[in-house]
Amino acid sequence: MKQFVGMSYLSASRYFCLALGAAMALLSAGCDSGSPPQIRIGYIPWPGYEPLALTEDLNYLKVDRYRFLNYTSSTQVLRAFRNNTIEVAAMTLDEAIELSKDMPDVRVVLVLDTSLGADVVLGRPGITNMADLRGHRVAYEPTALGCFVLARALESAGLKPKDVTLVASQLDEHERVFLYAKMDAVVTFEPVRSRLLAKGANILFSSAQIPGEIVDVLVMRQAFLRENSDAVKNILQAVFKAQVYQKISPDIANRYSCVRLGLSPEQLSNSYQLMTLVNLAENRRLLCGNPPALLESAKKLSAVMVGQGVLERSPDLSQLIDGSALEQINLEK
Repeated sequence: MKQFVGMSYLSASRYFCLALGAAMALLSAGCDSGSPPQIRIGYIPWPGYEPLALTEDLNYLKVDRYRFLNYTSSTQVLRAFRNNTIEVAAMTLDEAIELSKDMPDVRVVLVLDTSLGADVVLGRPGITNMADLRGHRVAYEPTALGCFVLARALESAGLKPKDVTLVASQLDEHERVFLYAKMDAVVTFEPVRSRLLAKGANILFSSAQIPGEIVDVLVMRQAFLRENSDAVKNILQAVFKAQVYQKISPDIANRYSCVRLGLSPEQLSNSYQLMTLVNLAENRRLLCGNPPALLESAKKLSAVMVGQGVLERSPDLSQLIDGSALEQINLEK
């Protein structure tokens, strides 16, 4: 992430480029009605999403059919998905659950990773545990994930939201507000975690303390999944191919990832120790059962979100998980 004063020139340029790109895509679609529309895939910088991002670097998908949009915050991804600016989105399971409240057609089609310490609450030097935050300022992104991690972290120290001063801050602002806006703590995740630790931050809480509760998934709408089954299969197959490539050619794969994430090779390697990338066999176990194993996890997570005040009530999750595309994957092709 970059250092910001308000919105930096780089951030403003990124917004402009995204808007211009979207407009040109629409123009292109209008000029060539015989071509299928591009499938737009949105995600944020996060090591667990690198197999998805690498599919573009490695040309595993046709560039004229699939378009990757790297957003700078989860807020932007969620907004783009709600507004139909993207058809496919990488997000956390709790964000997908939150979306399903008023978008019952949202479907989880793939588990990308589980976080085992990569999501954190970081404190400035001198603050060494969550209890020290009483009366202090905490920056967080007010998405389902940000609210959830904050709530679980406060709970671990017997604190309530009223015991701290909460400051809304999108992911692309976390470094700036922590380093220059005199925040006492920030709720964030990799790659910001590694960069702030290198500048003296302390880990006050991490997802290692709540194993299995932060899961990253790929989502799309039911109608899109039904009408584009071959394209969806291609996306998932490309992700698993990229996972294999990360293992057999780690130096090349990590070179792409380090540039995208702004991490050193050592920092990237360390970040992968804090999560599990989910392979095809495990995805099938989680999504293809009847009922799918992930559904029970989603229900438990939804109940925790209600208990923490992140959700007012648990939505109907009976149709949230869809493993139909996974059943068609054949990595030997």
